[in-house]
Amino acid sequence: MEQIICRKGMAVKPDKAQVFSLIQCTPDSPVYEEMEEEYEQLAGQAVKMAKPVILMRFSEMEKEIASDRYPEGTPVLYAITSVGQELSKSSTGFFRAGDYVKGMLMDAIADACLFSLEDSLKDILREECKKRNWGISACLEAPTDIPMEAQEVACRVTKAQEYAGIGITSGKMLDPVKSNCHLYILSADQTMWKAEHDCRRCGRKDCMFRNVRPVRLTVLSGENEPVEAECRGEETLLDAMLRDGVFIQSPCGGTGRCGKCKVRVLKGEVKASGEQAFLSEEERNKGVHLACQTFPLEDCVISLDVKEGYDAVAEYDVLGEGEARAGSSSASQGADAGDGYGIAIDIGTTTIALQLMARGKRESLCSCTVQNHQSAYGSDVISRIQASNEGKRDELRQVVVKDLREGIQTLLTQGKVTKEQIKEMVIAANTTMVHLLMGYSCETLGVAPFTAVTLDVIQADAGEVLEDRGFRGCPVRIFPGISVYVGGDIVSGLLCCGFENRVKLSLFIDLGTNGEVAIGNKDRILAASTAAGPAFEGGNISCGIGSVPGAICHVTLKDKKTDELRTIREEAPCGICGTGVIEITAELLREELIDETGLLDDDYFDSGFLVAEGTGGPIAFTQKDIREVQLAKAAIHAGVQTLMEEYQAGPEDLEHVFVAGGFGYRMDLEKAILIGLLPKALKDKVKAVGNSSLGGAALCLMEQDGLERAENIRRVSQEVSLSVNHTFQEAYVDSMMFEES
Repeated sequence: MEQIICRKGMAVKPDKAQVFSLIQCTPDSPVYEEMEEEYEQLAGQAVKMAKPVILMRFSEMEKEIASDRYPEGTPVLYAITSVGQELSKSSTGFFRAGDYVKGMLMDAIADACLFSLEDSLKDILREECKKRNWGISACLEAPTDIPMEAQEVACRVTKAQEYAGIGITSGKMLDPVKSNCHLYILSADQTMWKAEHDCRRCGRKDCMFRNVRPVRLTVLSGENEPVEAECRGEETLLDAMLRDGVFIQSPCGGTGRCGKCKVRVLKGEVKASGEQAFLSEEERNKGVHLACQTFPLEDCVISLDVKEGYDAVAEYDVLGEGEARAGSSSASQGADAGDGYGIAIDIGTTTIALQLMARGKRESLCSCTVQNHQSAYGSDVISRIQASNEGKRDELRQVVVKDLREGIQTLLTQGKVTKEQIKEMVIAANTTMVHLLMGYSCETLGVAPFTAVTLDVIQADAGEVLEDRGFRGCPVRIFPGISVYVGGDIVSGLLCCGFENRVKLSLFIDLGTNGEVAIGNKDRILAASTAAGPAFEGGNISCGIGSVPGAICHVTLKDKKTDELRTIREEAPCGICGTGVIEITAELLREELIDETGLLDDDYFDSGFLVAEGTGGPIAFTQKDIREVQLAKAAIHAGVQTLMEEYQAGPEDLEHVFVAGGFGYRMDLEKAILIGLLPKALKDKVKAVGNSSLGGAALCLMEQDGLERAENIRRVSQEVSLSVNHTFQEAYVDSMMFEES
């Protein structure tokens, strides 16, 4: 073992700014001048009392403090620095004499003197390592990186008591107290020099000198070019990737409740917590983590290709385009449009649908759907309201603007149209999406009495909204809303279904990420938001996914096994979309694998019912998934029942039941009724109308008075608050049950 290196007599010089930071005394404090005078006297005394010493010894990691990362025998340098016993105890005398100001100030000065030894330590460290051809790969400190016993070992191997009178207490603390202990992991790579204290690894988050340096993330995804992201401060992998434009699914908004934001750490050390319940042993062995619960400790290489099909940039299946009144889809490209072209847009919580129209004509040149990447901040509006209120308002706006520009460019390319030929845009969206697009504050959206910045028609310049000079001068109009939770997308849907002209009563149900229900005619409309949650779009389902290629959309069971299975675009199964969720639930009920209470058969209770072997592993439907379906279908069923009672209308009074949304467009009506999503009595009146929100926006490009008629719909509409409605609460509980098959 090498001889001990002992250096004494180094200069110590307390930093005044550091001292005043330690005692939290700023220049605007009324006692600042008094403290300054005291400091000048005490600082000189402290320098005279200091007996600085640095002890070092090149050795190996001892067994009692070894770990999997740093096993016994790892080359290590033990180092102890101290300013001596006299300075360490100097503040005690002042405290005992009742002079707390001087005691507090001298204690801070002693700390600053110890900190000032860091520069001398760095110089000696580099000098001694250079002599021996060592680099340094890590600086470890107790108790953050190593156990407290490491300080006892360091004292023993450096003979700290013999050389400098430094001992160890029964609590493994250094004595004198104004002493520090470091263990440096040595590296044969002499160019490696990580000898600095790493605040990112340190658990003292209340330290006023905390300075967490950014680390670099290299993010890999399939055959795409690697993306570089920077992780700052106390950010998780998810926070850093979102800020730098890397989007992955995070339906719970990064709270660690959904387990969907899985990534694989290929290189670099990370610290994670609260993720064990979502990861299999095999995944953990492969370095898989939840991005929202993982903090990088150094530069990392991250792979998003954990579960194929869960990538946020997957292509979403194009939704129905509003079959009630909107124009036909996929008309011949390049159709003559003397009045130019218009773009209809539906900004949904999960997806954004766009349609290119020849203005004044019932022609759709083309349409497309892109993902709303705000879903990375949470699958529901509440999560996004919270994210906006926590300082991410501009981030959320930039995300949706980028998505809109991408979708619009796709339309222009497909339709062979230039930006200059676009003369108008019409947008339908729920109230939260409108606020996030326009950069409005969401502070009042999520708290009673739930008020919006505006619910009126918004008229703006598309160039300013989209931050694209090519659209300057092009007007954009945004649908008015009824309330915070019954927004412009529902007004647009009601317009698409002709409610402003209807004499007989009709029912409107939108089965999107947020479930909304409305009943009425041209004279009176009652509407409500049912807070059904995202289950019907794959959210909160263990193997749930949006309507992407490979999503399971049709299932039949036979003899308690999957008999027939169909996926979107017939691609290999990668998850379950909303229609698949309904069908699997109905089939399990029909096969008597779940009872009327929703309880899954004992054989499948623990691991779930295996639906298929997917590209990313087994695709199973669990007991938790069934409960999510029960909550969602009960909310819709109870919402319908409550509005019908409020309107004093029965099934016989309804002319039509319009079911809107891409999910509703493909839904198997028989199975939806089997699980109790819709009342049986309405079966013969149901008409699927696809994306009626997009259809209403398109109608406004065909007919100049479209938004005026939308205003009439809003004028006769009234929101029914279900949260305080006793009828809804009773119906909700009753609707949780499945009828006996």
